[in-house]
Amino acid sequence: MNSFENIEAYSWNHKRIEYASKIIDDSLIKYCETVIPIEIRIFFGIESCKPGDKVNIIILHNCQEYTGRIYFENNFNRSKLKLDKRFIDIIVEKIKKLNEVDGKIKLRFIKEKVNKYSTKIIVEV
Repeated sequence: MNSFENIEAYSWNHKRIEYASKIIDDSLIKYCETVIPIEIRIFFGIESCKPGDKVNIIILHNCQEYTGRIYFENNFNRSKLKLDKRFIDIIVEKIKKLNEVDGKIKLRFIKEKVNKYSTKIIVEV
């Protein structure tokens, strides 16, 4: 797979190795987590992880650090991204302000270095 390939998988897209975007959906808000599709794993550098593996990450948003964790469920070959509830609360507040926007509200992850990502909340029309 070419690292500069445009990839879309479910509610994610990956438009270069530098960033990936996730549509902010109800399950992300309710459970503070989301599945990372196999096609998107390359962005997070987790394509060789196995069931039971866990990777701690740092999320940067507006100069504030939050913790996150990528983990692989034991019973499935499914990877999930678990985000800090405080960060989710910020996302919810931002969504309330964007409520009238006609478009998809996405969380963009920008790779800063290994296991550290800055984020932006964007609207894609």
